[in-house]
Amino acid sequence: MLKLKKINLINYDLTTLYYLFSITRNILLYLPVLVLFLEMTLENSSKVGIVLFSKSLTVSLLEIPLGYFSDKVSRKFSLKLSIILNILSLLCFIYHPTFLTLILAEILFGISETFSSGADIALIYDNYKYQNKIKEYDHYQRNEIFILSIVLACSFFLGSILYELHYSLVFIFSLFFLFFFFVLLLSIFE
Repeated sequence: MLKLKKINLINYDLTTLYYLFSITRNILLYLPVLVLFLEMTLENSSKVGIVLFSKSLTVSLLEIPLGYFSDKVSRKFSLKLSIILNILSLLCFIYHPTFLTLILAEILFGISETFSSGADIALIYDNYKYQNKIKEYDHYQRNEIFILSIVLACSFFLGSILYELHYSLVFIFSLFFLFFFFVLLLSIFE
């Protein structure tokens, strides 16, 4: 099997590293309960719509410029910024969920999403291409779709259970996976 250079005292198989990278990136425990949380917190459907609209608008406005930034500056740096903004967004949900901070949280999440949009896939592809392993990338890509559908299903189920225990658990556990994702990101070459 292929091995990357020794990083952080551990040799990683390239494909295993990318599967872990992709899985931790897509554990979205809060997704199935986000609207319920917003309804509980804001007690107003119009405000919930405005909060969710702010994220969609942010993504629409910034998708192209931040994608260009990722391509021209650094995909890895773009992903690091994405993680940091995502963490800040989740902290807003945990510590101060008011109407204005939830709008801020969704704007931060929208910026985070646009920084990572395509950058993760391009970074993985570039690594396979650099190591002349494009055929393995095609295999990775096919399997990833199946694996991510299972990861999302498990995230939805687990997120619903955690939300029942306490609403903040879905955000706290998501923070844990983001930190793990960040550590994995540091192990990937650019």
